[in-house]
Formats: sequence, structure tokens, C-alpha cells
Amino acid sequence: MSMRKIGMFMLILCTALLCCGSLFAATYYVDVDNGNNANDGLTAASAWKTIGNGEATNALSSGDTVKVLAGTYGPTALTSKSNGVTYLSEEGALIYAAEPNTTDNGFNLSGVNGVTIKGFVFSGLHRGIYVDNGSSNLRITGNRFEELHLQGGGEGCGVWVWSGSNVTIDHNIFKTVGTGP
Repeated sequence: MSMRKIGMFMLILCTALLCCGSLFAATYYVDVDNGNNANDGLTAASAWKTIGNGEATNALSSGDTVKVLAGTYGPTALTSKSNGVTYLSEEGALIYAAEPNTTDNGFNLSGVNGVTIKGFVFSGLHRGIYVDNGSSNLRITGNRFEELHLQGGGEGCGVWVWSGSNVTIDHNIFKTVGTGP
């Protein structure tokens, strides 16, 4: 085989690998009731217990999806270890504070890029999703934000973008968000 043919083959191979990176993307599962963070998370039967376990174990790569099964989950902080990851609720997973109406945020996105949050229910929190530290290219879609306010009557909100850019917020439902009891 000539050097020219080998070079052409390598160019095509590299181009295919770059264009098809999503072929190597993984789907992980989280199940608060039946999961275990020692599991690999690659099937519903071997699900993790907490949403943040993918970051804690450095398992996530750009293009991965974390499917969160039905159940009630506590607040979760996401960092740059989640860049390019989609967090998808199946069956309306609920993000709820252990102490309702405290200053907790459902998802705290700090310095993340290219993250999607889809299909969750956020309730009993100060803010459903808090975005800061230069997070960018985020999509927050198809979520439900309800009963978000501070204990003692302070104001809450569904999505708070403190320091971020190119944040798309679409097809969400906001109900009883603001001044609390």
C-alpha cells in the first residue's frame, strides 16, 4: 500500500472519529430507591443512587446522558466535569430539599458548558436551577418549577442566571414561584 493511500485512509478514519464522537457516548442511570453508587450505572438494574455520582467518580464524558428514574432527589451541584452532558428525567424525577423552603438550589450549575437539564420537577427549594461562574451554552427545557420560595416569606425563583451566557430556557412550567408562606 502506498504512503498516499495510507495517509488518505488515516485522514478518513480521523475525520470519521471526530464526526461520530457521539457513537461512543454512554447512557447512565440513577435510581434513588434501588441504586448504589458503587454500581457502574450503565443499566437501570445497575443504576447509581445519586445524580452527582457521575461527577464524583469522573465517569462522565461530553455527549453522555444521565437518565434519572422516578423518585425524590436532593439538591445537586454540577461542575465542569459535566460539560456536554444531558441530565434527563424519566417519569418526572423530583428535586426537593430535605428541609423544604430553605436556601437550597435544585441544580447548582457552576462553570459548566453545554449541559442540558430536561424533564425534572423542582419543588420546596429556594431556586430550581442556579447558574453561575461563567456557565454557558445551557439548555433548560421541559421542567416544572413549583412551590419555590424561602422559608419565612422570602422570594424564590425557577431559574437564576447569575453569571452565564447563551442559556436557553424553553418549554418549562412555572407555578407558585416567588414569595413564600
